[in-house]
Amino acid sequence: MRNLVTGGSGFIGHQIVKQLVERGETVRVLDIQQPQDLPGAIEFVQGSITDQAIVSKVTQNIDAVFHVAANAFLWARNKHVFENVNHQGTKNIVQGALNAGVQRLVHTSSLTISVGTATSRRLHKVDETVQPPLSDLLGPYPRSKWLAEAAVRQGVGSGLDAVIVIPTLPIGPGDHNLTGPTRMILDYLSGKTPAFLETRMNFVDVRDLAAAHIAARDQGTSGERYFACGDNMWLSQFLESLSDVSARSMPQTRVPFWLAHTVALVDEWIADTFSRKPPTAPLTGVRLAGYPIDFDNTKASNELGFRYRPLKDSLRDQINWFEQNDLIPTKES
Repeated sequence: MRNLVTGGSGFIGHQIVKQLVERGETVRVLDIQQPQDLPGAIEFVQGSITDQAIVSKVTQNIDAVFHVAANAFLWARNKHVFENVNHQGTKNIVQGALNAGVQRLVHTSSLTISVGTATSRRLHKVDETVQPPLSDLLGPYPRSKWLAEAAVRQGVGSGLDAVIVIPTLPIGPGDHNLTGPTRMILDYLSGKTPAFLETRMNFVDVRDLAAAHIAARDQGTSGERYFACGDNMWLSQFLESLSDVSARSMPQTRVPFWLAHTVALVDEWIADTFSRKPPTAPLTGVRLAGYPIDFDNTKASNELGFRYRPLKDSLRDQINWFEQNDLIPTKES
């Protein structure tokens, strides 16, 4: 099968490409940055999903598109980047896929569009049927991903065969870009985080997440959404597991939500107004932490055969990768 992976140089996209190549399939990658550690057999096109001409070109002679490319940061100097990349870029991919007669599109969404201002602050479970209105979402990134999903659904209405995969927080080896969850783990291991905000978390190994995308291509129902997620846990439980695996001490001091929210408000105002540098804790992320949610992967398990490995296996592999890439001292040193 001939595949296009947008964002194939990123954490999730890289793993999708790797697994597709291992299956003997043809892969074309569209990304703004050169890939690292990808098989030489792939076709790489450097460019942006915001460029309609490039999108029109790379979707030609393709059977399946994995649309992973996005600006996944919760803060940006220019807030319009979320709209331009995540929403308009997805519209370009949808139109390109329709024009080229692509057999199936797999769109990577975001858990952040499952939480809104009206969401209960009591611990509860969320499945694929939950999607708050656009006006309720907690920041520019979630709003852009909500609109991206809407663009995919519009494509389905126009005859596009598309499915949506909603990952939780990806972890595991190979994250050269040090995305948010990886950076968080790295900071804990390096002793840079003396305290934490207790919140509900869900992590999924990037290798299992990539397999879920491929299963969605092969087995998913057009127009449907699938949560690809692991075990639900409190952050304190995650830190205990991280401590067990790494033999490093984790922070014990808990920050109250009101304090974390106040600091984030001030920090982001400074970032937006003066420093233009990313805040330590993006306000959208802190707001999301105020809503304890458990994510339900029953649908993906039943329809896609989705399975995920134990958390500690993922953490061991990620720590080994950190050490191999000199990101943290080895445990023996």
